[in-house]
Amino acid sequence: MNTVVRAMMSPRLRILTSWLLQSQRMGALAILRAAVDPDARGGDYYGPPGRAQFTGHPARVESSPPFHDEPAQLLL
Repeated sequence: MNTVVRAMMSPRLRILTSWLLQSQRMGALAILRAAVDPDARGGDYYGPPGRAQFTGHPARVESSPPFHDEPAQLLL
């Protein structure tokens, strides 16, 4: 990780960055919801609906345009 990211993740700065970052447990909830939600369908994207999709309990959210670029997906 670069220096800025490490600084933002520092426990000393948690008070300042808590609105931007969420805990590991909160981050894992999106994966869990996608795996167990009976309403989830293939292609759905779950993530935090909060400010710039950085924080909040998982909800179905719109994925970014690169995820819909089929020619780029074939390169993977």
